[in-house]
Amino acid sequence: MSVYKLTQNKKPLVAGNLIITYPDGRVLDFNKNISTLVASRPKTITRIRQRDLYTFKGRDGYTAIDNGTDEANEIDVEITVIAKNEDEFEKTLNVLDNLRLYTNLRFHFYHDPYAEYEGMIESIELQGGRQYKSSQKGTLKLRLQPARYPFVSQRVYTLSNGDSFQYDFGQLKPIFELSGSGDIQITADEVITLKAVPSGETLYIDSLVQKIYSKPSPNTYRNQSHLKYTYPYPVLPSGQRIKWSGEVTSLKVTPNWRL
Repeated sequence: MSVYKLTQNKKPLVAGNLIITYPDGRVLDFNKNISTLVASRPKTITRIRQRDLYTFKGRDGYTAIDNGTDEANEIDVEITVIAKNEDEFEKTLNVLDNLRLYTNLRFHFYHDPYAEYEGMIESIELQGGRQYKSSQKGTLKLRLQPARYPFVSQRVYTLSNGDSFQYDFGQLKPIFELSGSGDIQITADEVITLKAVPSGETLYIDSLVQKIYSKPSPNTYRNQSHLKYTYPYPVLPSGQRIKWSGEVTSLKVTPNWRL
């Protein structure tokens, strides 16, 4: 049995840079790949809890009902696109336009060297439109999830029965990758009971999106949530051992450490 200690790593960027990671792991470095600078430091990203507030006659103050979630962040990132010629300018704009197709990009800002954020680019506005200039100012309008994802040395762990994770703060919303067959039970902070798991297919038990799915091909997802007979999905408290029974060939986990 192993205990995996999660610690934050620091990944400093030079001022004016932004790195975006695609869902498939490809990396776009604004300074190196598309000669684009972050012209000013983005605003601080904060977490705002969603709560409903009620007042009642004869009662001072208010009653708050916590909805159990935080609001998304909307921020503007001022950029400067630098291009030597019209072809290079057009290529950069095409790369930026393509980013808007994704809803789960990872953003690494130079002013936060310890974590990245997940979200999407809602729109791109350039002061001069698509007309070529050697230096063109613009704005990326981002919608970011409220959680920060700390940089860690390892993202995917192959588990042995009884392994656990240790961390000092935050929460894990793991994604399990299960290979096996038949009836399987995984015990963490919650008990996951799966019935008639098909052999030869990897199942993803995703606590972040609250679903179970398989991937017949890299860009195809098949819902398999009908195999799960228990609720809710695990969050893996620090020190919680992960155990299982049944015909399990392999169990991997992406911890998804969130602050």
